[in-house]
Amino acid sequence: MHEYTVYALILRPPHHVWYYVYDDNDVYFPILRPAPLFAIVDHRVSKYWEFHFKDSPTTGWFLMAYPEWARDPFNYYDALSDQKQDAIDIFEKYRQLMDSE
Repeated sequence: MHEYTVYALILRPPHHVWYYVYDDNDVYFPILRPAPLFAIVDHRVSKYWEFHFKDSPTTGWFLMAYPEWARDPFNYYDALSDQKQDAIDIFEKYRQLMDSE
């Protein structure tokens, strides 16, 4: 069994939870995966997470992630997936911190 650190989680309608994990596919940033694929082995949430909520009748969601991601969810993740060095450096910093929690 392989253990993964969850670097962020999102709840999207209709009540689906997704985890952002750094998986084994040689991708340098966390990828969205459905929560039911995983068994929780440590029930603590990261002390580095913040909460972001978008209220909308049809597309509302909430995100828990480290501050740079939670405060600017779309722009930050786009920059990370587009290999922007500032975004990568931020992820690497939090990856090390969260992996050692």
